Amino acid sequence: NNDSVFPVFSDFLIIGATHGAYWDGQTAGIGNGTPYSGTNGHLYQEVGTGDGQPTVRVTGVNFWRNDSSNQHGPLTVAMYWLPSGHGFSFAEVGNDIAGVGTLINSFVVSDPVSQNSVVPFNLAFDVSSLAANARLFLRFDAAPTTFAYADNVAVQAVPEPSALVLASVALLGLVAQKTFRGRKLKRLRQVLAAVLVLAFSIVAPVHGAVVTMGSQSRSVVTGATADAGALFTDDDMDSAASFDPFNSTVMSTATSDNNPNFATADGEALQDSAIELSSVAATGETHASASLAGTGTAIGEALSDFSYTFTIDSQFHFTVLGAVERFGPVSDAGIELVDMIAMASVFAIGEPVGYATTSIDTNGILDAGTYNLIAIADTLHQHFGGANDPTTAGAEFEFLFTLAPVPEPSTVVHSFVGMLGVLAYCLRVSLAPRRQS
Repeated sequence: NNDSVFPVFSDFLIIGATHGAYWDGQTAGIGNGTPYSGTNGHLYQEVGTGDGQPTVRVTGVNFWRNDSSNQHGPLTVAMYWLPSGHGFSFAEVGNDIAGVGTLINSFVVSDPVSQNSVVPFNLAFDVSSLAANARLFLRFDAAPTTFAYADNVAVQAVPEPSALVLASVALLGLVAQKTFRGRKLKRLRQVLAAVLVLAFSIVAPVHGAVVTMGSQSRSVVTGATADAGALFTDDDMDSAASFDPFNSTVMSTATSDNNPNFATADGEALQDSAIELSSVAATGETHASASLAGTGTAIGEALSDFSYTFTIDSQFHFTVLGAVERFGPVSDAGIELVDMIAMASVFAIGEPVGYATTSIDTNGILDAGTYNLIAIADTLHQHFGGANDPTTAGAEFEFLFTLAPVPEPSTVVHSFVGMLGVLAYCLRVSLAPRRQS
């Protein structure tokens, strides 16, 4: 439909074979790759148009069903568009909006941390550059070799706060022009002029809020050394060259067979990250193993490193959802936002205690300034002459970081209600009959 609020999951198109994707009348499930019948399941639905509004907001939850032991994972939420009148039509097999439409943006909602838990999402898609009648499509996908569930999904076109405030002031002016005459109209115009100045003082800080990308450094590095009488070393790395999405996996493997000594080691590091002006999503993992028979050394190491610096020119509200995990010795993972002017941590989630997962779900206000968003997963696993360490180790980080200018729409609405109260009082005073002396 073309309304500003769209029902979702009423007629969702299902693509993929058995266990690929489904809609059971209550929730949507998406499977991707082995062990889910080897399919690449995904769901999409046309959700109407943006009605000329600048933002379409999508809310819902990614959850781990209480009757499924392993069916959970990160959920990708994306929006695509097509021009009005485009001939694209649905088909259950071999037809995907991702292959036809233009991507507006996509976000990764993190994996729920435990069975029967949820990860809520509230995502803003910028459609201000599109025609008011552009066709919009919502698409869900799961990470490779995982399964994700989506529920309580809603889509709404959101008017710009400035449009609400200024349009209301303009409407008051038109009403006044038709209702009042003479001195009363002159007085009312003076009051409305004051109200308009107040409206611009509320709107301008929001409308002019700017996020500027500073620098980025994202890389994956691995190394492996096997020395049991015959040294062999293997190293590999990859890094992001620009702000484009970075999706990379590197591996190193080393083996030394010098009978009766034997050593093997490997390291694997991956990262999937996307940086946008209003949101940052990233996942990084590292794994390492080492084994040794006899004397010598076996070392496997891996690093997934994320760093993004940005500047804001006014106050912004931030939210962050994420988690870090470590298993095995000499592993580390963390997520942190640093105020580069005060050189102080805004929030931080560090290495979990023991071999466990630690979650973060927080929000707050950032003042104008420069900030550095950092995440790291680092693993080193080694054997020295028969050391009795676990055979594998690893670490992981994942997060979704979003920014929205302050004041938020609710703040503007509350301010405007107060402004109307001031206006009503001024009208009462200015239009009241004058007493005769």
